[in-house]
Order: sequence, then C-alpha cells, then structure tokens
Amino acid sequence: MSVPVADSPEARHHLLKRAGYGIGAIAEREVEQMGLDAWLTQQLDPAYVDPFEATALSWFPFAKVEINSAEAAGVDRNETYPAYINATLARQIYGKRQIYENVVDVFENHLYCIRGTDLGVGQGNDYGNAVIRPHALGRFRDMLLASARHPYMMKYLNNTDSVDGEINENYGRELLELHTVGVGSGYSEDDVKASAKILSGRRAGSDGLFAYEPKHHVTGAVRVMDFASDNATTEGGMALGDEFLNYLATHPATARTVARKLAVRFVSDYPDPALVERLAQTYLDNDTDIRAVLVEIFRSDDFWHTAGSKIRRPLEDVVGTIRAIGADSAKRDGTLEMVGFLGLLGHRPLSWGPPNGYPDVWSAWMSASQLVQRWNEHFRLVGSHREHLLPSSEFTAIFTPAPGQTVDAWVDAMCRFAIGEPANQQILDAARVLHQLPVGSTVPADLSGRVGPEITALFFHSVQFSVR
Repeated sequence: MSVPVADSPEARHHLLKRAGYGIGAIAEREVEQMGLDAWLTQQLDPAYVDPFEATALSWFPFAKVEINSAEAAGVDRNETYPAYINATLARQIYGKRQIYENVVDVFENHLYCIRGTDLGVGQGNDYGNAVIRPHALGRFRDMLLASARHPYMMKYLNNTDSVDGEINENYGRELLELHTVGVGSGYSEDDVKASAKILSGRRAGSDGLFAYEPKHHVTGAVRVMDFASDNATTEGGMALGDEFLNYLATHPATARTVARKLAVRFVSDYPDPALVERLAQTYLDNDTDIRAVLVEIFRSDDFWHTAGSKIRRPLEDVVGTIRAIGADSAKRDGTLEMVGFLGLLGHRPLSWGPPNGYPDVWSAWMSASQLVQRWNEHFRLVGSHREHLLPSSEFTAIFTPAPGQTVDAWVDAMCRFAIGEPANQQILDAARVLHQLPVGSTVPADLSGRVGPEITALFFHSVQFSVR
C-alpha cells in the first residue's frame, strides 16, 4: 500500500509507536529491512501467519480449546479460563503481527465479554477464536453475526434468560448502545424492548453450544428505528434476528461507531469528526470491511501528522518496555508475571468489569499511584527481573561503555537502542544526577554493571517513551 509520507526513520518510528506495540532499534530495523509500505502491507494481510503463534499455543494450549471438545473434557477450569488471556498477552509481547493484535484488542473490547468467569468450559476462549480473531481484518457484519450466534455472548449479556415470554433486555440494549448504532443515534426505550424481542430464542443450549429455541422467541410486530417486521412466527425468529443484525451492521450510525473506535486507537483520543465521517463512508462503501477502514487510516495525513498525541495505557507501557529491550528468547514465565502485574494496574487483558470494554483514552488512566507502579516495573524489567525476559545480547552489550566514553554518549546510545530516540536533556541530566557525575565525565569502570539498569529505566519513565 502507498502512504503519504516518505519511508524515513521518523515515519517508521511513528508507525511502530502508534500502530504497533514496540519501538527501539530492533523493531525499527525490521521495518527498515522490509520497507515501510511492505511491512504495513504484510501487517494488514489477513492470510499472514505469525511465526510466534505456534509458540504461544505451546505455552498455553488451552487457549484454543473448543466448547465441549475432547481437550476440554475433565480439564480444570482454572487452567482453561486464563489460557486465552495469557496467550493474548504473549502475542502482544512477542508476536510479529503487531497491528493485527492491536485491531483484535479493539474489537475484543468492542464486542466485549469478560474472560475468566464461570460461564462454561472453553466458551470464553472459543468466543475470541471464533468471533473476534477470524474477522478482525474482515467484515464487521460477519463479526457481529458471529457474536450473536455464540453461547458465551448469550450467557454474558443474559439473552439465555429470555424464557417463556419473559424477555431479558440486556443483550438487546447493549447491542444498540455499545455494539452498533450507539447512544447518540436516536433509538428509544421502545426500540430496546423491540431489539430484545427480536433476539429472543437465541441462547446457550443445554450442551453448552449456541442454540435457537423457537419456544422462547416472542412473536408480535416489532420496530427498531427504521427496521420493522410482523415477526409472525417463532420458527422465523432466527432469520429475523439475522436480518436485524445485518440492518444494524450496515447502519450509518454503526459505521461511525466502528470508525471512531479505530480512529481513537490509531489516530487520536478525540479524532477529527471529518476523519470519522470519511472512515465511516469507507466502511459502508466496502460492505463493513475493517481492513479497508484501516487502509484509509494509514493513508491519511491525520495518522502521520499526529505523532506524540496519544499516551500509552498500562498494557502498552509494559508490552512496549519488554519489546524495547529486545528479548532474544521469549519466556512463558515472564508472560505470566506480566499478566499478574497488569492486574495490579487494572489492565489485565479482557478483565474489565462492565460490558463496554477497557477505555481507550488516556484520561481514563490518569493516576499518580499507577504512574509510580509503572516506574517500579520499569526498574524490575531492566534490572532484577531481566532473567524472566532474557534481553537481547545487543541490549546487554549497550550496558558496557567503550573505553573513555562519556556518560552522556553512553546514555544516549542506550536511549537510542531502547526507545529509538536520542536522549533528551532531562534524561541526560537525570542520569548524571542519579550518581553525581559531572558534565563531560567518562563512565567509571564499575558504573555499567552497578547502575546501567537504573539509568536505562529512566528512558521508560520519560515522556519520550510514554507518548505514542
């Protein structure tokens, strides 16, 4: 694909900071070797297979467990529930499909179902594998239809509780409010009731699989916004629901909802309304194709001219730090440790409480205590807990200064490797003050082994690293 900027170190740096999970010398070298357009084209190729995928599944095999499969039989629920969460984080830390994993994260939180709850062995894992991941670079229409045919969603938003004419409105409401047209689209409380009525009969069956049971479908005329039906028979309820979902998926308000979600992730916490409208039209012109919207984003000046306008959320901070030190060898234990730490920061993957998914704007994550926790983790990642991550030999070598190298030159070299930018004056001053080193001094013989990790952590504390 062709983007409106020249392939340059600055462009590659911005692309990785904003659309990927990692920055620094190793990540940027990979993009440079492929070329910016070729790397971006590969990232947006639905057929591209991540070479890390086999490793992720060898670490956490139950991440792929299917509902009521032989693999699930007799398995401890405590093994199946966290497996998809663990594999998700492992892919984000070590995988090659950085943009794809970002898009998956957007839609895991858009058509959100919390994981790790007691809703059925393998159902939450299967939801991600059957609903979100296959369609993340495909059509939103297909993803929405798949979510409305999955037992986990039917349980999570209580559609299974609609029985004998008693309708639970939860799924019908969230389908309109969160998944499709949104609260500003003009639907009414009567529309919510009609939405729930249309979708009644969809449920998790007694075998744990999705089922449509006509006896639980409530008949009678329905209208939701411009969608209307006589809804005359219980047998026709499943087809009616699919027709309704297709109507919602292709509604201009849904187009704006999806466009805004992607623009917030990849462009700005508060994207230009004109950009959102342009992306929404692309969505409609391409039969709800998510990849087409992404291509339009990456071809836009809005993407390329907003460097440094977003801030890393906790997960992006932790994942970015690990990627920056360039792990030579991915480690399962390190992933598990990071899952636990992200729980302390309130950003453990797929563990948000409400059905609206994790917030994607910095204002929702502003906290002095969380900032201190992030700084503590930076120290651990580059210092005492490096053995869990096995930093690259290249990164480790940076800790050893050249003979006669000044402190400023040494710090700058480490900073360029770790975060892909020269050390600013604040970092240089902080590094010298940290150990009372005068301006222009050479690195003391024992300094690298003694305080290299402490100085390196300064890079990840900095505004330079925090902005995206």
